[in-house]
Amino acid sequence: MDNLKTCINSKPLTLNETDKSYNSIDLVKFICSLLIIVIHSQPLLEFSDAANYIFNSSVCRLAVPFFFMSTGFLVFRKIDPCNMQCGILVSFTKKILKLYLVWSIIYFLPSIYNLYTITPSISRCLIKFVRNTVFCASYVHLWYLPAVIIAVWLTYFSLKHFKKFKIVIPCALLLYVIGMLPLTYRKAFGFFFYNPEIQRLLLLLKKLFVTTRNGIFFGFIFVAIGALFAYKPIKIKFNKAVILLLASVLLLVAEVVTSFFYFRSDESDFWLMIVPASFFLFYITTHIEIKNSNKYFVLRQMSSLIYFLHHFIIFSVLFINKLSLHFSNGDLQIGWFLCWVITTTVSVAVSYIIVKLSQKPRLKFLKILYT
Repeated sequence: MDNLKTCINSKPLTLNETDKSYNSIDLVKFICSLLIIVIHSQPLLEFSDAANYIFNSSVCRLAVPFFFMSTGFLVFRKIDPCNMQCGILVSFTKKILKLYLVWSIIYFLPSIYNLYTITPSISRCLIKFVRNTVFCASYVHLWYLPAVIIAVWLTYFSLKHFKKFKIVIPCALLLYVIGMLPLTYRKAFGFFFYNPEIQRLLLLLKKLFVTTRNGIFFGFIFVAIGALFAYKPIKIKFNKAVILLLASVLLLVAEVVTSFFYFRSDESDFWLMIVPASFFLFYITTHIEIKNSNKYFVLRQMSSLIYFLHHFIIFSVLFINKLSLHFSNGDLQIGWFLCWVITTTVSVAVSYIIVKLSQKPRLKFLKILYT
């Protein structure tokens, strides 16, 4: 089924059974949401800079790609590859834009506060907030929402035009490498990036995209892999897939360790070995059967809420910490590990409460926070 024109027995691919539940995806997404909290709260920083960098930049960095892949998989398994109608994508886009608007409003004050600490001018902060919201992200982690819209549509048009994954996947991988080099590997290939022509190209990319951590350079490859799983039956022995996952993760850790000692980068979203590691992780996840239970539906909703909510908790903890340092003359201080504990506990608890409350008829408006 490499060629999308070849629809299996003229059937809509059974789309890997579109009504089938993948509880394993819900479970892994929940774990990934907790790993994302680790990335942003850095609990190991006060114990070991090396351990913090290596863990955050390796294992934890599989979380966001998994979100992209699961979205690609769950969206494209609803789209018949024989006609590639875009109605599903239009509905998906409206849903994500609504979430982006809601959470941009929620993060408006924290965003303005952070911008004001850099540029103490309300008018300039408002202009920057609007610019960031339109071209990048209204707040740090909300970049995922516009990125996933772009990545899904880019995958859709690529598959509709080329009709072959053996063309789409390499193109997406090439864009990933292009996005990775000036961030993760800029110091490693400094001699290359000091070239005047290359610098002009990088400046142009920065003006156009602000960052390559977006749906074109980062999200595209992972959404395309998700679509690949939705459309093409991939056959790998389960035990072999586990070994390949472990090998990929070990190579990813080795890549990160090498970076830490020789060309440490402040931008650690892109790593070459994230792609195969994410692929095998998703393969294993979709081949684990978990008995249906309502708790996995709850975990699915909580995963989204934890992702959206956790940065607000981090902001609140750091803001309180700043106030406590001011009023206690430095006697009170919340460390990174305690920040992680508080953020994780509050995010999980509040997310669970919101999901449960939103199931009540009078409070179903709360679903706007995660659906």
